[in-house]
Amino acid sequence: TQDISLELGEGEHTFTCTVTDSYGSTDSDDVSVSIVEPNQVIADDTVVFEINGSTSIDHDSGTTDIVLHGCATVDPDGDALSYHWVSIDESGIESSIDGDGGCEQSVTLEIGSYTFGLRVSDAYMDADGSLSALYTASVDITFENANPVVESLDVPATLDIPHDCDATGYIMQVVSATASDTDSGDYLVSHSWSDNGTEVCTSAICNIAFTEGEHVVSYTVCDQYGGCTEASTDMSVTQINDTPNAVASGDASSISEGDTICLDGAESLDECELSYSWSLNGESISDQATLCKEVRLIDTNIAEQDMYVLTVTDVYGVISSAEVAVTINNINIAPELNLGDDQEVDVPHDHNPLTTQYLLETATMPQAYDDD
Repeated sequence: TQDISLELGEGEHTFTCTVTDSYGSTDSDDVSVSIVEPNQVIADDTVVFEINGSTSIDHDSGTTDIVLHGCATVDPDGDALSYHWVSIDESGIESSIDGDGGCEQSVTLEIGSYTFGLRVSDAYMDADGSLSALYTASVDITFENANPVVESLDVPATLDIPHDCDATGYIMQVVSATASDTDSGDYLVSHSWSDNGTEVCTSAICNIAFTEGEHVVSYTVCDQYGGCTEASTDMSVTQINDTPNAVASGDASSISEGDTICLDGAESLDECELSYSWSLNGESISDQATLCKEVRLIDTNIAEQDMYVLTVTDVYGVISSAEVAVTINNINIAPELNLGDDQEVDVPHDHNPLTTQYLLETATMPQAYDDD
């Protein structure tokens, strides 16, 4: 027949027509038909969605429902869209969210951080197996929980460490706190005490060792949902101790060079045993309470002075000092002089009574000695 009518799908089609006359002669010709249905693909930057609903979990239920709302994303041709929802974990791995493919998706969540993504497609993209770009949004789900309330701290502002000869250096003190939780049904699960930032006890009532010095005492209480409250107070701890009294003496305040001086610090006073240190001119010479020492020799006849220092230290490391001044005298032996025997001299008679002269030779006369 000369005329035909066909239903053709999208694509390229080629038809061949052949004619034959009554004598059997033929001729043929081809015609190509290209069928295209225009379709606008949704632009990647037009895929969006919002997260609606409460992001704060009710105190009793432990979960909340949110709605992923992507209905603002529409096809430019007005075609119906399929919405492909996914959740994305911290590693970037996607998991499909079961749903009806609609533009709204309800999700039940617990406390935590979540990321969701959306891709869309129309029927033509479905036929091609293609999807739009991925649009993502994140949400943090928090928990409605009131932290515990610290009602009181029983911590003294000052403490005195009693004196003892063992230098214990600390005092045991009981501290306590009271706390409550305003949320019905909540309960306290942990207690912690810290001293200057270091945890020292994990109960509401504690017996803690405190050393001398300034302390910041802190108490932290937490409920079963991890809500915590901290309260702090200052404490000053003093070590009771009297400063020792160094008492030093010598058996002489003036002594000849090379002689022996004896020094005594045994009369120094303290409630407990003392340690001793004697020094001379900044150099330690003994760690005993008493000592005897030969004094130095001096180079001139002028007396010189040495200063002996006694330092005593008590069991708490507190020191006291005393000085003993000792004058060192040079040992001097008087010199001896011998001018020889007396002389009687006759001078020659020169007839002039005014010229009686004698030349006394003194160079060989004196004999002087000094044992120094």
